[in-house]
Amino acid sequence: KAREEQAKAREEQAKAREEAERRKNQRTTLEEYLYNCHFHLYKKLALADKSKSSTGFTKVEGKYYPKWLRPWTSFTNTQRQDHFEAIRRVCGKRRLFHQESTTRDLG
Repeated sequence: KAREEQAKAREEQAKAREEAERRKNQRTTLEEYLYNCHFHLYKKLALADKSKSSTGFTKVEGKYYPKWLRPWTSFTNTQRQDHFEAIRRVCGKRRLFHQESTTRDLG
């Protein structure tokens, strides 16, 4: 009886390891991908040391550039949300994005 229980426990552990390995290597859904980007990329962003950056001034002589910028007031939060919802509908629960380890390695 004890041997049977040990064998069953080993079998369950092996299945759990296989499942963990499968999940680790599978592509991600949109929601999983965004979650991974948030924790593995966004949270690691930091401002660089000022000594490692330029003055911020660019020479514009002989180049085309806008004389002024206008705010895009018609692109409201509701439109952003509608566009995001449309993307979510199209992607659904399909696994279309990089696996978590790829996103983590980019960070």
